[in-house]
Amino acid sequence: SMNAWMNGNTFGDPTGKTKSPTPEEDDSLTYTFFRRESQIAQPSRIWCLIDEDPSTINDSMFMVDMGPVNGIYDLPSNRHGNAYELTFADGHSETVKMLADPSDWSAFKPIPDPDWIKLKAVTTQPK
Repeated sequence: SMNAWMNGNTFGDPTGKTKSPTPEEDDSLTYTFFRRESQIAQPSRIWCLIDEDPSTINDSMFMVDMGPVNGIYDLPSNRHGNAYELTFADGHSETVKMLADPSDWSAFKPIPDPDWIKLKAVTTQPK
């Protein structure tokens, strides 16, 4: 699935929200909603694609809550030895080892802080 912050949906931004058809709302955001490649200041630090868990595949977007609550809407896959794969905007990929047991992750509920913080840090960037 693709990072929803890349012209998809700004899930959990603390100060605003926008989607692909509402660019006039972008100024209200705390975080960058990437509409153009040139907006990605550090492409090696922002992920584009993630291996999503089959139980939450419902569209082509993977949403990470950027608000103060440690939550996500979609779940990363854990089929790689309690790890998931990320592909970054510069083209490189990484295997991200989960710190918590996968049973501690569930959609719409708080997830373990260290795992959420790690994923949140590479989802978008403050404006």
